[in-house]
Amino acid sequence: MKKGFGISIGIVLLALVIGAILLSSWFFEGEPPQVNLSPKPQVIGKESVFELEVSDSKRGLRLISISVKQGEVVQTLMEEDLTKRGSSGEDLHLLKRQVIFKPLEKGLKGGKAILSLVAYDRSLRNGGEGNRSSIEWEVEIDTTPPFVRAVAPYHYYNMGGTGVVVYETAEDSTESGVRCGDQFYRGFRVKDRQGLWICFFPIPQEHTSKDRCQLYSKDRAGNENQTQFSYQIRPKKFRSDSITITEDFLKAIYPYFESIGIGNTQGQLVEWFKFINGKQREMDESKFSQMAKSTHEEALWEGVFLRMKDAAPMAGFGDRRSYKHGGQIIGDSVHKGVDLASLEHSPVEAANSGRVVFTGDLGIYGKTIILDHGQGIFSSYSHLSEIKVEVGQGISKGQVIGKTGKTGLAGGDHLHFGIMVQGVFVNPIEWWDALWIKEKISRWIEPEGKEATEAGPREAEKGPGKKKPLRPKRS
Repeated sequence: MKKGFGISIGIVLLALVIGAILLSSWFFEGEPPQVNLSPKPQVIGKESVFELEVSDSKRGLRLISISVKQGEVVQTLMEEDLTKRGSSGEDLHLLKRQVIFKPLEKGLKGGKAILSLVAYDRSLRNGGEGNRSSIEWEVEIDTTPPFVRAVAPYHYYNMGGTGVVVYETAEDSTESGVRCGDQFYRGFRVKDRQGLWICFFPIPQEHTSKDRCQLYSKDRAGNENQTQFSYQIRPKKFRSDSITITEDFLKAIYPYFESIGIGNTQGQLVEWFKFINGKQREMDESKFSQMAKSTHEEALWEGVFLRMKDAAPMAGFGDRRSYKHGGQIIGDSVHKGVDLASLEHSPVEAANSGRVVFTGDLGIYGKTIILDHGQGIFSSYSHLSEIKVEVGQGISKGQVIGKTGKTGLAGGDHLHFGIMVQGVFVNPIEWWDALWIKEKISRWIEPEGKEATEAGPREAEKGPGKKKPLRPKRS
């Protein structure tokens, strides 16, 4: 009897000991919380946003604090005591927060600082303070926007043409260029000219005052600066034309489209024409823009662009066309390039040095070649009968890349030549003009003595200031 009683007492004591150990391991558990604060930038600007995530799989979270120290000054960005949340049934094991840090509001200055994140759990270890996890890293506070200023005192642009601005900005600028309305056009470093940048941007035919262009720069801390530069846009009238679409014309162009999978399954050629001139044209022009999304960081071209030899102009950039059939208007379009005609199957030369980014059939534009000349400048060659180059191939100025033809929506053998600036078609005649190249580009970026010297058509309009020095004093 006494023996059995002793065994029972032993079992009870063992159970109590085990229970005490289990309770101790629970209340005095030693696993610290998991903490993460992202991103962890090296530089912080006027405002930084952090994503905070803290978790504890055991007793749960007790206290979380984020602070910044600069010299002897310590400022709390966030502190949250979670001990009062348990009674409300909220989860104490995971906390996610978005933390906004504005150094100026905290009275901090530019310079070095230490960011710290500390989290405690509800363990009774360390005198009831709990397990502690922390991360800290050194940052540089920089709330000064990057400077950005144009080199030239004034700029003259043509409606439908190319805008060019050479500018200087801070060395730590990570993104800069020109903003026109809600559109942004990125700038590029000028080779071998430290601190000098250039931005080419399109001047739309329908440019309005709400599309006012400004220089823009953002530094590595996220500070932004947007500043005006002086320019004037000369208006230009574009021709209007009416073209009669005949059954014979539709029958002549139809086989090519059928061969590339854009045929008419309904048998109504007029309705098919409305489709290719409308929806198909829209898709084709979108493809051109997509091809221009990626460009070489340095200029691959040099000097004036070449115009097709011994070719007569058949249609100009920006021509507004209406198409008639049976006396009724069945569509319209705006011409995105210049049509040049010579002998049938004439050789087509690359207008300037570059790299091939597209070859092949491109809807209404027929067999097409697109060249990237770097820094957002592209040239296109359409309605070809033959293509002599491949994608990825480096091309020299004047190299024969194909032959003229009448593939696509073309009434006869010719070259449709286009220039794109950052994905938007612009008037090519400026790029054929040696004086325009010199006045708008070369004189501002080239070392003294190296300028565009090749002869070219003087068709582009020019602003005053031709006799200003190569690198004028900045105003």
